[in-house]
Amino acid sequence: MKMNRAELLNELAQQTRNVIGDVKEFKLMDDEKLNFKENPGSWSALECIAHLVKFGELYIREFEKSITKADDAPGSDQFKSGFFGDLFAKKMQPGETKMKAPKSMQPVESNVNRDVLDKFLVQQEKWLSLIDAARSKDLNKIKVRLSLAQFIKFKLGDMFRVIVNHNLRHVEQGKRVLHKGKVD
Repeated sequence: MKMNRAELLNELAQQTRNVIGDVKEFKLMDDEKLNFKENPGSWSALECIAHLVKFGELYIREFEKSITKADDAPGSDQFKSGFFGDLFAKKMQPGETKMKAPKSMQPVESNVNRDVLDKFLVQQEKWLSLIDAARSKDLNKIKVRLSLAQFIKFKLGDMFRVIVNHNLRHVEQGKRVLHKGKVD
């Protein structure tokens, strides 16, 4: 995938704002609905968000380190995705390949406290500021470590796509669960 840096960052920021809007709607729902599970092995909407908060806690620090230490030399206006980075970003999109989350990243509680929604929204604002900070950086040269395999690094642009797609994926999952738990 090849894309203009500004267009890519604008798209990622818009997708993040959409996720923020969806999760703000979650906040209007009662705890029973937010903790509804289709079956004992599935996740509730709050568990989906708790999962994203765990990833955010890991990745926000990695992105901050990578962006802060990089020069404000934007380099190319074009972002060219790496083969594996592009593949991983696409696999994170909603509706793509089902994946089992690592045990350390799975929600541990059955009834997650709704405070996780506020934590998630704070993280999303942080993601927006990181996307903004990347506007003066070379998305091709800056690398970010994959949290679960520290020896693997992807281009900053690909990792932003991975994070945003992962957020979209699990917020959509939460919306589906909420729809199924709807009582008429």
